[in-house]
Amino acid sequence: MEKKLNTLTREWVYKAYKKLKHYLYFDKTQLPLVDDLVAFENDGIERNISAIVRALTGPPDIWEDFTADILEKISAFVFPKRLCGCTEGQIIFNADSEPVRMESAKYFIDLPVAGHILGTLWVLIIGAYLDGRDDPEHCLMYEHSYGNRLRKNLYHPDSGKVTYSPYLFEPYFSQYESWRDTALAHAKERLDSNQDALILTLDFRNFFYSVHISEEDFSEIYRIFQGSVNDYPSWVKRVHMFVYQVFQVYSDKVRQINADSELSLDQRTFLPIGFLPSYILSNWTLTFFDKAISERINPVYYGRYVDDIIIVDKVEKNSPLHERARGTAENQTKLTAGDVIEYYFGPCLRQEGTHTYFNTHIFQQVPEEKMTPKQRKSSQQQEADAQAPPFKVYRIDPSVFPAEAKGLRKSDIQIQNDKVKIFYFREGSTRALLDCFRAEIGRNASEFRYLPDMNRTLGDNDYSEIFKLTNTDTPHKLRGVSSVALDKFSLSKFLGKYRKVGNLIRDKQENAFDRDLLTILNQRALIENYSLWERLLEILVINDRLDLSIKTGQKYPESHHRIRSAGLSGQRSCAPPGAVPDASRSCIPHLSVVLGKGYESCPYGNSNNGKAG
Repeated sequence: MEKKLNTLTREWVYKAYKKLKHYLYFDKTQLPLVDDLVAFENDGIERNISAIVRALTGPPDIWEDFTADILEKISAFVFPKRLCGCTEGQIIFNADSEPVRMESAKYFIDLPVAGHILGTLWVLIIGAYLDGRDDPEHCLMYEHSYGNRLRKNLYHPDSGKVTYSPYLFEPYFSQYESWRDTALAHAKERLDSNQDALILTLDFRNFFYSVHISEEDFSEIYRIFQGSVNDYPSWVKRVHMFVYQVFQVYSDKVRQINADSELSLDQRTFLPIGFLPSYILSNWTLTFFDKAISERINPVYYGRYVDDIIIVDKVEKNSPLHERARGTAENQTKLTAGDVIEYYFGPCLRQEGTHTYFNTHIFQQVPEEKMTPKQRKSSQQQEADAQAPPFKVYRIDPSVFPAEAKGLRKSDIQIQNDKVKIFYFREGSTRALLDCFRAEIGRNASEFRYLPDMNRTLGDNDYSEIFKLTNTDTPHKLRGVSSVALDKFSLSKFLGKYRKVGNLIRDKQENAFDRDLLTILNQRALIENYSLWERLLEILVINDRLDLSIKTGQKYPESHHRIRSAGLSGQRSCAPPGAVPDASRSCIPHLSVVLGKGYESCPYGNSNNGKAG
């Protein structure tokens, strides 16, 4: 019996390892973990897998010693999330002249590979139950929740076992496309029915850090799972509680190093970035919010991609929104985003046709004393301006979560004000805005299907598509330009396209792009786009540009040192001081993996045995 249990457990562990490895192959944000995975294999993969199996199936003391060693090694990588922009009155340079100051950081979990394998085991068993893609009738997730969803064929339909396929999650691009396209299709249907349509988009601020999951909440998940699933390994509860211990240790570690006054962590146990169970639990947490939107508002369409929200609704002719939008209401100002949020999410009695709705709170207003310093500053500035609407910050009302979910009720999930967008489409008016949305989605969806036409860019040395101008005036006035910066998404697409065609180019003039790229990517741009370091070096190595790959390798450590210098600049109002040196140190393992891979794949750069000097 014990031998059979070990055999079955080994099969589970191998499948978890295989799916974790495949996931990391496409994830460019966790290169240090990729390096750890290589060491895990080189150290003897059979021996390491056997150690996990022994711990899972062995007596409690073996399991406790094994997991205690993992938990003790947990720390957090600190990577730049946002750099400070241009200050008012600052000269806009086309060169790398200003100190680079980090405005906010993101904290990726640094966890031994064995811990990640145990986390993936949790995803395959309890996570699969919560996701419920193979059993839609009993699915606990919202139907139109698109991000971080498990593969529909994760389990074999005949054997009922997890497949040996390396795939774990549905491809993000197809999920994102479905989320957007479904919303636009519903908006078009409303216009075709001679009705005004409204699209509201918003997302949540620092969502992973805002959730609080108590040990009681997490135990309740296991209790529900245990009562619903009959056939599961005996060690599942061990894995379940280990995952929660990872959450606790990570939360404590981040609390110790966080010095960002805009990131309030309190005493919450939140979701670790870079840990696969977090992605399942992020959807599970918002399932209660999904239910509240669907039942209390019942819009034409509500879709969610992780923490990005789209709501599409018709606007009845007797609605106050219709009157405000068309200017038919007497003595009323123009319709604002705040009006729409208050109308849909605030407590109110509203009439829609022959129906009367009473919305209990979905969001509640955050009092000024609970705001972050930046939020308070914005509130005071708008309060001083008699013409400006009041500044409001909204958070999910605790009553959205069940009364028994006492931990979730302590979450502080706020709307990110600057990400709220309202699009109002009048019936009978031009549909150009809607058609532009649809065309843009189509372009993005087919971006990598064919070899791209790079003639205009490479022939004319025109790289304008990867830059973004921030304009505070009308779009065509030069005086309105407040900053010029690389657009991360456009740069990523551009490098992806160039990687496809770069090794086919032999013309010296066209291949000058390799050299120009090092000028475009100054130290600030390299810091902001650290996740693209590997791709950039890969392009240079594939194109046999050894000289430029060496220069790039030298430029990377200069850029990570620049973050450390920013911490000594005395700009206390901007960068979180404690996070700056941590960000600099976190870039080192990321950098070493990039350089190690780059030089190792180059036939002339292997004098250091694949290690950067």
